[in-house]
Amino acid sequence: MWLISNEELRVTVIATGACLYRVETRNKAGVFEDVVLSYESLYEYDENKDYLGAVVGRSAGRIRDARMYLGEQEYMLDKNWKEHHLHGGIQNFSQKKWVLVERDATHITLMLKDSAGSCGYPGNLQAKVTYTIYNNVLTVKYEGVSDARTLFDMTQHTYWNLSGNYQTDIKNHHLKIAAHTCIPLDETGMVVDSVMTIKEAFGMAEIDGKITDIFAKDTEQLQYGNGIDHPFILDGRNNVAAILYDESSGRKLTCTTDREAVVCYSGNFLGEKALRNHKMNQKNMGICFETQCIPNTINSNIGKQTPVLEANTHKNFSTSFQFDLV
Repeated sequence: MWLISNEELRVTVIATGACLYRVETRNKAGVFEDVVLSYESLYEYDENKDYLGAVVGRSAGRIRDARMYLGEQEYMLDKNWKEHHLHGGIQNFSQKKWVLVERDATHITLMLKDSAGSCGYPGNLQAKVTYTIYNNVLTVKYEGVSDARTLFDMTQHTYWNLSGNYQTDIKNHHLKIAAHTCIPLDETGMVVDSVMTIKEAFGMAEIDGKITDIFAKDTEQLQYGNGIDHPFILDGRNNVAAILYDESSGRKLTCTTDREAVVCYSGNFLGEKALRNHKMNQKNMGICFETQCIPNTINSNIGKQTPVLEANTHKNFSTSFQFDLV
C-alpha cells in the first residue's frame, strides 16, 4: 500500500489490480473524506468481482461473443460475462499483483507483465499505470508495449461517491456527460453496433441532471442497463468526459480524457459487501467513468480510435480527475 499526497489530495494505491484504495478530498467544511468505494478487507481485492478501484484490461469494454479478428487471424477470448468478454477476461489486470517501478511524493508507477495467451490475447504485453497528483488533479496515465499485435485499452474502474465516507448513495448527485450520442444496449445489456442520440436513449436532450431524475425517465435503454451502463461518444470539447457534483458536500469532480468514449456505469449490480467506514455496498452506491475506445469497435469499426497495439510500438493515453468545491 502506497500513499501520495499534497494539500488538496491524499491518494492510496494497492498492488492488487493497481487499485485506487482511497482518494481523500476536502468537503465544503474543510474536512478530508474518502470519495471512492473500497472494501473493508483487503482480501476482497483478490476476487474484486465489482472491480472496485481497479485498473482493468487488456481491453476494458465488452466484446461480443468473446471473438475478435486481428487481420485474418481469429482469437477467442475468455467468456466471463454471459457469452461475451468483459474487462479483459477471467484473470484480468484487476486481480493481478502489480509491481512498484517508481514513486515519490506526488506520483507512483506500477508495472505488470502479461504473457501471450493470457485470457486469449496474443503477445507478451508490458503495461504500466502512473498515478500523479498536482494541486487538485489526479491523473492516470496508461502505457503499453507488446512483442506481437494485440489489444490494449485499459481503464480505471473506480466508483466515485462525493458525499464523503459513503454517507449517501449517488442518486442525488448531479451528473453531466459531455456527449450527444451513445452506443445502445440490447435486452441482455450487451452493446449494439449502432449509434443512438441521448434523446432517443434517455428521453432527454443531454445527460445533465440529478441521477434520480435521469432514472425516473425509465426508458427502454435504462431498463436494459438496469440504470446507466452505456458507452457515450464524447463531444471532445476541452477533453471533458463527465462532471459529477454533490450539493451536500460541495464537491465537484470533472473527468477529462484523450479517449473517444466513456462508459458511465451507475453501480447497478453492486453486491452487498462490507465497505470501509462501516458501510455496506449496495446498488447505486458509486458511479464509474470508464474512459476507453468504443466497446466492441474491434469488430464493429464504429470508433475513430482503435484498441489495437501494433507489435513493438509504445502506446499511451490518460485520464484526469479534478476536484473542486462549489
